[in-house]
Formats: sequence, structure tokens, C-alpha cells
Amino acid sequence: MRKIWRTKGGSFYVGHLPIGCRLCQKGAKLVLFITGICGKRCFYCPLSEARRGKDVVYADEVRVLADEDVVQEARVIQAEGTGLTGGDPLISPQRVLHYIRLLKDEFGEKHHVHLYTIGRYLTKPLLRQLKDAGLDEIRFHPDKVDLPKISWAAKAEITVGAEVPAIPNGSKEIIALIKYLGDAGASFININELEFTETNRAALLIRGIRSKPPMSLVAEGSEETAFKVLDWALRSANINVHYCPARIKDAVQFRNRIKRKGKSVAKPYETITRDGLLSFGIIKLRKATQNTLESFHNLLINKYHIPLELIAINLGKRRIETSIEIIKKLGPNIMSQSCECGIISEYPTQDRTEVLYTPLH
Repeated sequence: MRKIWRTKGGSFYVGHLPIGCRLCQKGAKLVLFITGICGKRCFYCPLSEARRGKDVVYADEVRVLADEDVVQEARVIQAEGTGLTGGDPLISPQRVLHYIRLLKDEFGEKHHVHLYTIGRYLTKPLLRQLKDAGLDEIRFHPDKVDLPKISWAAKAEITVGAEVPAIPNGSKEIIALIKYLGDAGASFININELEFTETNRAALLIRGIRSKPPMSLVAEGSEETAFKVLDWALRSANINVHYCPARIKDAVQFRNRIKRKGKSVAKPYETITRDGLLSFGIIKLRKATQNTLESFHNLLINKYHIPLELIAINLGKRRIETSIEIIKKLGPNIMSQSCECGIISEYPTQDRTEVLYTPLH
């Protein structure tokens, strides 16, 4: 008798967890956004306005302008695999092939690459090219007309699955898809909890889908639908079935990924918190020009004998940075009407988003 397993991250599955999902929960998967263009208009599409319909490439949060942007981001998060997503990546097949080859050349055959697609633009010649380039796994979100392409991929000896949202009261449709997947030679389905975003909220509400009270960003009834499918899968499914709650993205996947990134990018004076944030001390000058920052930086080094690797000027943010220990010692001696000291915590992402700032008094 099969059972419903619970991962450490809090997702649930029957059978085995797909490799792409394992890497995602470890924070070991690079998300390579190939394009925001897609041939479908799914009412629940969660893409932001900055990406939807835009032909842009991102490696996680990093806008990609050159191959090195992709390679560098994969290195700093110590990526063991990559998910190619969109939009539909196969609208730009040569771009997809290029990045698969780039990743395999840089990180070896063990670097797992999986692709998300609606299937509309997949052809048999392209499928062979994807296989030859090194694609390991393909996840379909197909319309009925494209369902036969699932069996094409299975015969090409690529791991094949599907990925769909759990639309409230939509368990019958998902179960029908699972039956089809089993007959077509696929090995898994990934069911995502339906989320409310700024771009899909109106479309969900107009269809009578409500968010969980009091102010949740997930759809009421979505999780219940997913568990109905899991219960059915215990008795009847011949493929692996995985349910991924929305909380996995922030509480597990993103958190684990930034922890990995923090270890790679942290400066000597930065402390990595349990949540993967980088914490350190800062000094703000009221008149923070390049000259005043450099003069004050040099004064602190000479007067307090601070090691060069433990203090730096951040011209972009107009401040001096140092360790928490040093700022606590320096603060009482240097704070004045023209100088403010504090402790800041930021994400180790390209934009270094500030999460918390505590001024010293």
C-alpha cells in the first residue's frame, strides 16, 4: 500500500519526488526565465507585469545580458540544476538550446536541466535537438491538442511529467490528466497550490475563486483539491504525484537558495543569519559625497585600527559598511548630528533588498 509522504519543506507526494522538485526544495536550482512570451492566456498566470509578455531573460532575480550572468548566478548559489521557464521557453528554441549547452559545458552532465512548456511549439526535430543538447526533464502544461506530444517526449528517453495548478473543485480534470500521463509514458505530475497575484487577482475573482481568509495569497479550496487527487493517487495512480503548497516558494525554496548564495557572496564583515540574510553595520553621513565618505573611512581606519577587510565604502548606497561588532564599539564614539550608525539586514540578491534596519542610539 502506497502512502502520502511529506517532505522536510512541507510538500506532499505519492511515489517518488521528481528530481527537479528535490533540487528546488534544497535551493539548489537556478531558475532561468527564458522569455515572458507565451502562446496561451491562462487566467491564473502569476507572472508579474515586468515579465509577462516581455522578451527578457532572468537568472533568478538577475537580468541576463550575457552568458556570464547565467554562469555567475549558477555558481554563487552552487546550483546543482536549472529549470528553464517562462512564458513558454520553446517560443525561443535556439535560446533554449544555447542555455542547455552552456550549462552542461560549464557544470557537467550531472547538472540537471528541466524545461517547462505548454507543448504547442514542440516538434519532433526540436525534441531530438533538446535531447542531444542534454535536456534531462520536461514538464508539460498542455492543451488537449498538444497531449500527444507527451508520448513523443517519453519515447525520446527524457523524463516526462506535467505541471498544473490545483484549481478549486478541479480534481476530476487533474485525475483525468494523470490517467492520460500514465498511458503516455510520463512519470510524474506536479500540482501547485493556486496563488493570487497582482496580475491574476481580477481573473480569479470573476470566476468565483476567493482567497483564504483573512488575507491569504492562496486560493480557498485549492489545497483541498490537491489532497483529493493525492488520496485518489494512493489507490489508482501509476505515476508519481507531488503537491507543492505556495508557502514552499518563500519559506523553503527561496530561503534555502539565498542561504547558498549568502555563503558565496558574503563579505568578511557580513554575518549570515538563520534566514540567509546578510547583516552588518553601517555609518551614514548627512553629507555623503565620495570625498566625505573616503575621508571618514580613512579616519576610522587610522584612529581605530580597523582591518581593511572589515570596513568598506558603498558609494551606490552612500554609506560606510563594517561588522556588527565594530559598529557597536564605534557607535557611541562617532555618532553625532552629522553621523548615524545602525545595523542592517539585506537579501544577498543583486539588488540587495533591505529587510530590516535598526539605528543605534
